[in-house]
Amino acid sequence: MRSNKLFSALLVSAGVAVTLAVPGTANAAALEDCTGSTNHQDLSAGYNSLNSGAAIRSGPKVACSVRGTGPSAVALHCWAVNEANHVWWFVNISGKATKGWVYEPNMYYTVARYESNRCKV
Repeated sequence: MRSNKLFSALLVSAGVAVTLAVPGTANAAALEDCTGSTNHQDLSAGYNSLNSGAAIRSGPKVACSVRGTGPSAVALHCWAVNEANHVWWFVNISGKATKGWVYEPNMYYTVARYESNRCKV
């Protein structure tokens, strides 16, 4: 398994310092659980819509069971990178109790990912 590739690069351009965070696969093994017991938090990452037929799964991988499908408006809780190096979001369907994981390309709108709304696993 790959080790965490999260690193910071200090850029100095025109006297401005910027720190860049690059997502890696830290704790990816902990995300491979399809039981829904993966630690997730509501980090209030915003809202999005799912593409038609997009699956909401019990865990962040295709092999996990489907709990619901799009199109639906969803609240974004947090994101994570699984062992296959794919980005998944923990969501819940707006106005319903259905919660689960959605593969990022299945979201209608482009999503901004920040370390502050990354799932703490």
